[in-house]
Amino acid sequence: MDNEVIHNYIVLWDHATVKVLDVRYFIMDDGEKLPTYRLPTSAFLFAMNGSANITLDGNVQIVKPFHVMHGGKGMHIEITANNHFEYYIIFYKARLPLYSSKKLMQLLEYNSPFQIHYGFTPKYPLTLFENVNLMYTEWQKGGVLERLHVKSIFYRFVYELQHQVYEQNNKIEKSDLSSQVMGYVQQKYNQPITLESLSQDLNYSAQYLSRTFKHQTGQSPIAYLIKVRMEKAQKLLLYTNATVQEIAEHVGYSDQFYFNRTFKKYTSVTPGNFKKHTLEKQKVLDSPYHRYGFSIVNKNSNHYSLIDGDNHYQYGGEEDLLMFKGRKASLLATLLLCFTLLFSGCSNEGSTNTGAVIQGQSETTNIETYTYKGANGEVEIPKNPQRIIVVANNHVGYLLALGITPVGMSD
Repeated sequence: MDNEVIHNYIVLWDHATVKVLDVRYFIMDDGEKLPTYRLPTSAFLFAMNGSANITLDGNVQIVKPFHVMHGGKGMHIEITANNHFEYYIIFYKARLPLYSSKKLMQLLEYNSPFQIHYGFTPKYPLTLFENVNLMYTEWQKGGVLERLHVKSIFYRFVYELQHQVYEQNNKIEKSDLSSQVMGYVQQKYNQPITLESLSQDLNYSAQYLSRTFKHQTGQSPIAYLIKVRMEKAQKLLLYTNATVQEIAEHVGYSDQFYFNRTFKKYTSVTPGNFKKHTLEKQKVLDSPYHRYGFSIVNKNSNHYSLIDGDNHYQYGGEEDLLMFKGRKASLLATLLLCFTLLFSGCSNEGSTNTGAVIQGQSETTNIETYTYKGANGEVEIPKNPQRIIVVANNHVGYLLALGITPVGMSD
């Protein structure tokens, strides 16, 4: 961007009619992602704290405090916070008056400052911050006079911004190396990419590109490429009926076996199991029964994932715990214990039915029973149970269908 272009931008800003539509302030936690959406109007984004990867129409920038970005109406924006990220965003609409000269209209057609995408870190950011913060404070008051004040502050903000761009003389920065790599990978992830081809296309040496990218992002360029491909593959598995071979080819793997191995290394499960387990988990979450709450259960307790290897963080380096350890061996004992408690409750109500004798109580209780033979042995079941406890939650539906409400559950 040379001085002539900057001069044309200033001319167009000088003649434009501007209306501020909204001023917002957002805070994003570490790793939080704002899904892609279209900018409803032109907008300025002013970063306050933390850092984030911001993609604007396919161009990725690593944004840090006091970074300024601009995008035009209709551009796609996506934000992923690297750490605690705070930013302001100002939505506005600008146009030239209907009576504008032909020369101005031609400038607007070829050099519209309201639609271009750029980003840079100003040399003197505090003046810009004061204007942005004051705009947000006044906008929150909501009064007509305050909105007029916001408009006047916006003009000061644009003036200061253009002044610093002009003074820095084409200091609107070219995207740094990491941003270039990310943008390149996002656009061409389904094509054959090697470190050598990547460095050649971006005009860097392979060693310098790899070292710099890893220093700035904490991972190698190829690791980032695999991450992008695997995230794309996961979405295709869940939201399409495409075969694994079709998905592998779409994300850049001609060899399905190699794709399966890479996918399992990245997610700890095969593509088929990933789809199966994730969809089953979604069905459980969507189930009306699942949404029924129990007051005796801590809502903030950790849950187990259906995907292997997804909960190692809970153990702090200790040996893995098995969710169903000893289930078959203890099922019969659990049933007998539950029925012992059941019969105890029935005896308290004064039951005098005759039948089989149940051992293990302080007093002998006569209850008429059935003998049930299962894979784990035999168990005596009362003919007319008064209090039923469910130890296998998937059976509760059968009881409810028969009009029987259990008094307790294992979950």
